[in-house]
Amino acid sequence: MLAACGGGGGTDTSASTTPKPTPAPTPAISDNVFFSISPSAGVIATINKAGYLRSSDSSTTGQPLNLALGNTPMTGTGASSTGNGWLSASGTFVQSTVSLTLNSDSTTYTLKAQSSNGQVTNSKLQLSTYVVTPTLAALAGNFGVNPQYLVTVNGNTFTGLYGYECSWSGTLTPNGKTIDVTHVTFENTQNPTELACAHTGKEFTGTAFLEGPSAANPRGALVINIDDGGSGMPIMSKLYYFIRP
Repeated sequence: MLAACGGGGGTDTSASTTPKPTPAPTPAISDNVFFSISPSAGVIATINKAGYLRSSDSSTTGQPLNLALGNTPMTGTGASSTGNGWLSASGTFVQSTVSLTLNSDSTTYTLKAQSSNGQVTNSKLQLSTYVVTPTLAALAGNFGVNPQYLVTVNGNTFTGLYGYECSWSGTLTPNGKTIDVTHVTFENTQNPTELACAHTGKEFTGTAFLEGPSAANPRGALVINIDDGGSGMPIMSKLYYFIRP
């Protein structure tokens, strides 16, 4: 009986012969928002939960660091990561390799986009301290003080106006700091210009975040960066501040 219970001493080689699956790459820095302090203080960059980077640059000098969604997320380490994105250059978009590197001061980052047209960089990005956790309760309500650009959040969806010609709607999925904006569609609206909405018939995505109250915006703001990037060349990439009235 003892021999029977202790039998089967052979070695099972199945574990050593079966190849282990390669783990999926994880984003080096994800679900975060960056602001530039100088030069080109207008740069705002987001990395969503999946690791995809978008960037908007409101500066009027030099080549702006405007990046629409690419198809490769940022991977590497917290000190050095790479991905890709569509860089806006001379009125069109070109594919670019994107890197985000922690500087020697351990507080600022360098964002670099390298494309066939050259290189665009900002070396003074910092993680934002103004972003608040975007719960559905915190997002609920109305945003926007310009009557042509408005957002109303109800649950995990939003509706509103996008210029004179368009109404728009989409889905919001809050993360720890960023918000995934998906299924963004536009429709024509009655307007005095009698122009058709240029964005109908196409679906857009974006990355958003919720800013807390500040001297400039006492009740906070919802910031949305949308585009139609990915594996194909985008035709539009825009960032908007929707201030809570």
